[in-house]
Amino acid sequence: MLWSTTNYTWQQGWSIVQRVDRPNFGAVLDAFHIAGFEYADPTAPGCVRPDGKERLAKSLEELVKVIPGDRVFYIQLVDAERLDVPLAPLGSEEGSLSPYYIKGQQPGMSWSRNCRLFPYETERGAFMPVEQVCKAFIETGFKGWIRCDQHLSRLLSYTDTLVLRSFELFNRYMSVPNAGIAQEHAERGWRSWKTLEKNLGL
Repeated sequence: MLWSTTNYTWQQGWSIVQRVDRPNFGAVLDAFHIAGFEYADPTAPGCVRPDGKERLAKSLEELVKVIPGDRVFYIQLVDAERLDVPLAPLGSEEGSLSPYYIKGQQPGMSWSRNCRLFPYETERGAFMPVEQVCKAFIETGFKGWIRCDQHLSRLLSYTDTLVLRSFELFNRYMSVPNAGIAQEHAERGWRSWKTLEKNLGL
């Protein structure tokens, strides 16, 4: 996870998989955590690292070369909201005016708990290159479970039918006392998935 203090990159996670070296122990690749670390930064103005595009491209190029698809057991695809007011870095004396700021909490965790979005929800502030990340995941040769961090499907092959769908999303709106929230999120997740399916030819 991008806010972890010890293992916060896919490279570190992959090194654990290699050390365990068991057939039933594989990697989970999460677009939010990879793009959120390499490309984005919730403490930066505009929420993007100055060298974010280059960092992400280099990271994904390495990922495709290093991780074989049969060792990827699960992938998650999710975007996030660009913050108008950046969060403060952990340990900042000044704090932040962001409504999601919690003193002593990793900014990436605050961002994750409040601001995740389905891929392609640009009208809500989604901005990360999730499609680019998903393409890299598939280029490893991966044929397994896909979760749009809201939508779970089995990738039987790159072009075959996808089945078993479920939805999940970490977002501040999930705590709103409204009986229609679950249906709204399910519909949003479905639209997101169908767009991804069309754009990637799944």
